Amino acid sequence: MSKLKQRILTIAIAIILALFIGFGIETFYHQPKYEDFCRNNIYSYPVEKYGVNINTNCTSQAVQTQELIDNCNEQKGYLNPRYDNNGCIESYYCETCDFNYRNALDDYNGIVFIVALVLGLIAMLIAIILKNDTVSPGILGGGFLTILYGTIRDWTNLNDYFRLILLGLVLVILIW
Repeated sequence: MSKLKQRILTIAIAIILALFIGFGIETFYHQPKYEDFCRNNIYSYPVEKYGVNINTNCTSQAVQTQELIDNCNEQKGYLNPRYDNNGCIESYYCETCDFNYRNALDDYNGIVFIVALVLGLIAMLIAIILKNDTVSPGILGGGFLTILYGTIRDWTNLNDYFRLILLGLVLVILIW
């Protein structure tokens, strides 16, 4: 097999292996969806309902107090208005769906990171054991890309020391 064909096959194996693992993770462990946490209540501006004119002048509207704002900030939320039938703000409530979604997404990314790290390291070890001039480098590259994928998914949540250790570990494996 010519060198060019070998390199193309190696690159193709690396990319397809990483995609296979990434989509495999998503197939069996679904990413949280924003809509599951925040159901059309975010930025719920008044709309015309049943012919009711929402442009009515509101004589009294609820007011955001500093106490409301502070309490909501403690809950990691934001104040969202509730509207009456005339489109006037009648009260405010603390909406925390975005915070809950981000927590679920952080948990998801942490698990994806662990699974991708383990599968990537396994792929890299298999590549070292195989010692095939074409397939081994492709599997090694695919393992590296898989680790990179998992790391990117959870990079912002990782501790600085853990990032350094992880990068050092991968570097040692690559040099080996």
